[in-house]
Amino acid sequence: STHRWFVEPGAAAQRPIEDIFLDGEAVARYRFSHAWGSIDAGRVFGNRMELRAGGRSGGQSVEREIGDPELPEISSEGYGGLTMRYYYDSRDRSVLWQSGTLARIEYFRGVEALGAVESYDLLEGVVATVVPFDGKVVHLRASGGASFGSELPIYDTFTLGGPVSLPGLNLGELRGTSYWNARAMYLHRVADISYVFGQALYAGFSLSAADMAGRIDGIESPPIYAGALLLSGRTPLGPLSLSFALTSDSEWQIMFGLGRPIEER
Repeated sequence: STHRWFVEPGAAAQRPIEDIFLDGEAVARYRFSHAWGSIDAGRVFGNRMELRAGGRSGGQSVEREIGDPELPEISSEGYGGLTMRYYYDSRDRSVLWQSGTLARIEYFRGVEALGAVESYDLLEGVVATVVPFDGKVVHLRASGGASFGSELPIYDTFTLGGPVSLPGLNLGELRGTSYWNARAMYLHRVADISYVFGQALYAGFSLSAADMAGRIDGIESPPIYAGALLLSGRTPLGPLSLSFALTSDSEWQIMFGLGRPIEER
């Protein structure tokens, strides 16, 4: 096994467009832009585990693309802070893996000296593992995040909604300052496409539960439960996903993706 120290500079820039929801209704569409530089130091343990810490500094903006002109915007403001990250990955592949575990814990503290407008804390973790048996697969996933009472800028709020975090809800439909989420997914291989390349189709279902606190729409609601019927696979054109989901709030959704996984924030 290889255990080595490292120092890694980096840079990041993105301009994604995201919808903002109030009580389940999309009321605006914003462009979330960010750019920053970073420097991390850490240690790699073998080929599965990594621990790193560092800092970043740059800027953020949140510009309204569609919506009421009375809705707020952030034209540009400083962003920066200290980070810590633990990462463990023993999966045999990144999509529809058959064995292994993924664990990730990330901490961020906004620091005014590095550019943040105000100090705040973010802690988020996720663990996912798989239990294979006789051609069938059960995926178990749990995640959660907290801000420890900090007021979060909207670009750093947690989000829930989408085929992974909470099927049946729109991407990022719930947005707030702390959350928990649990999911169990059962898949059965129904067709082999290419044994050599590990390509196959799976059918199954998932059960999810989640709760978001400190929501930006001010709503306090009980945990949401969701069930989904799934058709997934690895194909020559890339990952395939088709799902029909229904939530305890009577929301439903059909989602289809081909060529790349559907990304959630």
